[in-house]
Amino acid sequence: MNFATPSASTPGGISGWLAAHPRLAALFFAWMLMGYNFAWLSSTRFLNASVTNAVFQTSVAIVYGASVPLFGEPLALLRVLGVAIMLLGTALASGVLDLATIIGVLSATPHSVVATAGAGAPTSDAPAAQMGAGALLALTAAMGVAMYQVLFRHVFGHLKSDVRFLAFFSAWISMWHLVTVLPALYVGGALGFEAVVWPSGAHAIFGTVVSAAIASTVNALYLCIALWGSVMLLPCVSALSVPLTVVLDTVLHGVIPSGAEAFGHGLVVAAVALIMDLLPSRFVASTRSGPWKLASQEI
Repeated sequence: MNFATPSASTPGGISGWLAAHPRLAALFFAWMLMGYNFAWLSSTRFLNASVTNAVFQTSVAIVYGASVPLFGEPLALLRVLGVAIMLLGTALASGVLDLATIIGVLSATPHSVVATAGAGAPTSDAPAAQMGAGALLALTAAMGVAMYQVLFRHVFGHLKSDVRFLAFFSAWISMWHLVTVLPALYVGGALGFEAVVWPSGAHAIFGTVVSAAIASTVNALYLCIALWGSVMLLPCVSALSVPLTVVLDTVLHGVIPSGAEAFGHGLVVAAVALIMDLLPSRFVASTRSGPWKLASQEI
């Protein structure tokens, strides 16, 4: 299959070179995929997974910031507000912030804001250097996943109507994982960088195969959403996966989140509605008049 024929919509520069060499581009994206997942997992060695996830959700803001100059996404106040609410909701849902801290900061005098702001911060026995390393790794993962989404759409957006390309590109990403990533894991294990443990037993092997199949399917769906959906659809869908997981935990396992966590997840859902322009038309119309008029305009 030849997907390298340039067209008027093909990007120039390095992006154009990647578009002209999709097999090598798949190698680059395969390692980018491994890189940001490894950074996320490495972050959880220093931080709680909930804190890592809170930092990781900054990818929504990064994607939105990059989509404005690259894809002409409107810089509207409602969407900016939605991004801010999503970050706040994620921080509440993960326990990084609590309602008492937020209320204290909002009601504090200017002289006491500094003392109040850190009152609800999560405590940890880990040294500050380790917490800083974990936060840096989580932020690296956020930048990696944002770059993965934005760059793929920027490089291959002109092929979004070609279903064959998505199948072709997904297959090459899987192939590069086998050809380059797997040997790299062996080398890392031999050097003591990362332990390599093969599954043993029928259940473990079956579970590994099923997990690999699910991961490949999810990555293929990610690529489809990145090309076929709006610029902000994929980061919003990723953010919604956390509240949906909490709902499933509640239904299947009886795990009930705290009030602050539930409120945080509600804020995430509301933020998605703001970012994706899913508000009722009557409400949207009301923002175009009166004191809310500026909220629907571009900045």
